[in-house]
Parts: sequence; structure tokens; C-alpha cells
Amino acid sequence: CSDNMAPNCFVFALLVSVLVEECVPCSQPVSWAHQTVEQRAAMAHRVVYATDVRHLNIAQNFMGTSYSVQFDVLCVLKGAPFQSNPVTVADMGLIPHLCTAHVVKEGRTYFMFLMGSEEEVVTVHEVNYEIGVFEDHDGYREIFDREFGFYSRCLGMSATTVQVNTTTEPTQVTTTVQPTPARTATQHVQPNMTTQPDTTTVIAEVKGPVTSPVTSTATPRMASWGFIVAMATLIAVVWK
Repeated sequence: CSDNMAPNCFVFALLVSVLVEECVPCSQPVSWAHQTVEQRAAMAHRVVYATDVRHLNIAQNFMGTSYSVQFDVLCVLKGAPFQSNPVTVADMGLIPHLCTAHVVKEGRTYFMFLMGSEEEVVTVHEVNYEIGVFEDHDGYREIFDREFGFYSRCLGMSATTVQVNTTTEPTQVTTTVQPTPARTATQHVQPNMTTQPDTTTVIAEVKGPVTSPVTSTATPRMASWGFIVAMATLIAVVWK
């Protein structure tokens, strides 16, 4: 750009950078690798078992709805206990600058990784840029019981007394061979085999806890068409 056009070029570059920033999706570091729930739980500041009481500060953005949530903390599995209850957790729902979306429903109970304190702001701890909120079902109960003794600490019972739906009796695999009598000396004997389906792989899967796939869903921050049109108009005016 010439000296006379320098201010306009600066404004143009600034507007383009803002527009590109709005379109760039959140992404993990280059060396990022998925970690299991157990690995992330070991690094989480706090691990709690809590019920969604109500949603606060509900706001709309170009991705959806964001809000804060009051949680009734039923049990602290890791970290210091909170000084008050319920605890308000910020940045829930769909937040443009976060790599994950923590969408919860009132009345439901969750396992959560949390960070922060009541004096500051309590938020979900996105360990390894992955989700930190897990629905309360048998698979996750088994995981958090192995890691932190969930059944005894939160429910006051032993894991051996809990009937977990994810544990089933192994299916017996049998093969019944009933050969048919030979018709003639020159005919081949064709055995009639009635075989139950091989469920070895299924048995191996149901012996362990059944967990939902743990994925870190990248949340794209895509500019709305109105924003793009506005930026293009402003760029055209500045360029003139």
C-alpha cells in the first residue's frame, strides 16, 4: 500500500482478520491425543456427582443457547468440598470459544469435572480439551466407582450389593452335530449342524462396563451470513 492508502489498508487487514477468526473452528494442539475418562479424572481439579437444579443467565448466540447452571452437589469424589450448595457453574450450553459443548437438562444428575471456586467462577474442567460432563448411568458409575469409590462414598453401599445392568451372565456357546445316516456307500455323509451364533466377542464386551463413546466435539465458530455481509459492505466503504 502507498502512504496515502496505509490507513485504509490497516483497517482492511483488521476486518479480514476478525472475519477469519469468526470462521475458524476450535481445534486441539497438533500433538493432541484422546485420553480415557480415567486418565482425565486423574488430572481434574474436582470430580463431583451433582443434579441440575435450574438454568440461569440464559443467552442466545449464533451457535445456540448458553447459560449458567445451579447444581445440587450430592457428593464430591475428588478435591475440596464446596463451602456452599447449590453451586453455580458458568459457561454451560453452547459457547463459541470452547472446544466442547456441555448441554445439560434440569432434573438430571451428572458426573462432572470442575475447576475454580465460589469466590471466583466455577466452570467445567475441560481436561485435554475433552468433555467434562457425563450422564449418570451404569457405565460411568462403574468407572467412577473403580477410581473413587462412588458406591460407598455417594450411595452408602458396596459395589458388590449393586445390581449393575452392564454385567450379564455369559452365554454358553454350544454346537450340536446330528449326522444323517449314509444312504449309499458312494454318497458323502452330510452332517446337519445346528450351531448357536458365536457370541464370544459379545461376551467379552458385556463383561466390562458399557460406556458411551467419549469424544471431544469440536464446536465450529462460524460467522452468520448477516455478519459476513456487514463486513463485506464495511470493507467496500473503507476501500473507496
